[in-house]
Amino acid sequence: MKIELSALAALALVAAVVNTSPLAAPVDIRPADGGPLGEPGDASTDCADRIKIAPVLQMTQAGYTLSGPILRSLQVDSSGLVILSERNPAGGGSSARMLQVGPERARALSEGLQALDASSLCDASQQVFDMPLMTVTVHSGGADSAAHSYSYWIAEEGQRDVEAMITRFVSDALQGDAQPRPR
Repeated sequence: MKIELSALAALALVAAVVNTSPLAAPVDIRPADGGPLGEPGDASTDCADRIKIAPVLQMTQAGYTLSGPILRSLQVDSSGLVILSERNPAGGGSSARMLQVGPERARALSEGLQALDASSLCDASQQVFDMPLMTVTVHSGGADSAAHSYSYWIAEEGQRDVEAMITRFVSDALQGDAQPRPR
């Protein structure tokens, strides 16, 4: 019997083995001054949120189609950084783009996703085998933000509205990137 692991599963397996190894030395997580740990995001911790950039949205579409494997990925940060990458069998090749929109547009996307209750949507109610799986992760903001993910093959109910909002955001970002820059 042959067992194939995805790259993600293989990494998780390696991490589990490494993290449970009896040879691993214990890690001291106390602050450098030896005092008590503060609350997450608290300025007294070693992880104060000094750089105000956090993920707003991550969206990945991955799987197989009749023309081969497909992978699309989108990341939007609170700073307005937008990263798009794609590997598409139709036409071949891969591409990656990094765009910059204003932080206010990233904030508007985050607020729009909240208004559509994207942080409470659930996984698909039906399973499809001949389409790539879409996974949407909505972040609440900040260094210690909560995140909510859901996945689907075919958008249902509220998922359609969220997908349309994200599509409009990306389209606007791409059109803005295509505009000539003032010199």
